[in-house]
Amino acid sequence: MSQIPLTLSRFIAQKQTVDHEAGGGLAHLLGQIGLVGKLIAKDLRRAGLIDILGTTGEVNVQGETVKKLD
Repeated sequence: MSQIPLTLSRFIAQKQTVDHEAGGGLAHLLGQIGLVGKLIAKDLRRAGLIDILGTTGEVNVQGETVKKLD
């Protein structure tokens, strides 16, 4: 039998129903972190298509070549 994956939102909601003292602030923060993770993953998947891979041709103060995703 296939099992429905547990999303971050569903996990947070389940934990809040179990622990009634859990505040909404932490749930909101965790939701925002999850959203940012999705946005970063989306950009990384498209990196080759939108030309953000490789180097910029510049050197930073440590003498390292600067990459476009830095």
